[in-house]
Amino acid sequence: MDPFRCGIACATAFDPQHVRLVDINSPDEVGPPELYAWLHYDPIPTRDDLAKALIAYFTGHLGISTTMRAHQGIGTSQAHLTVSPAPITVTVSFHEPVSWTGWLLYTHESTQVGAGLSYVRGAVHTEAGELIASFAQDALIRPLRTTDTSIKAESRL
Repeated sequence: MDPFRCGIACATAFDPQHVRLVDINSPDEVGPPELYAWLHYDPIPTRDDLAKALIAYFTGHLGISTTMRAHQGIGTSQAHLTVSPAPITVTVSFHEPVSWTGWLLYTHESTQVGAGLSYVRGAVHTEAGELIASFAQDALIRPLRTTDTSIKAESRL
């Protein structure tokens, strides 16, 4: 058994009652540049430093996918095939002592993309809606080959 099992559901809705799962890998899945991911860890660490490390670990996972989601013809499945994505920085701020039970909601919003770079901001909430952390990610997203024409010109970042 893994010491930390993780259940994850990537969704397009903040409310768990109205979750619509999205395929972050598909270049055909186009929508607003936002993703919501519900995660459940088992067991939940009781030590504050381990709980914070576990929360911080996932903050960089969906940033680039969030940015790509808004662009027709580009998806995470193309990473390292037609596009070269790379996180540059991830910052995490914890607002309160970290403690939770149940699921955590990671919200992601891509607020800027251009010149091959993206900026994503996000937050981590408990099921009760308590904000426990905020995060931001700067990333590089560039065509892998300048001769690649599989991504439409208007969809290129």
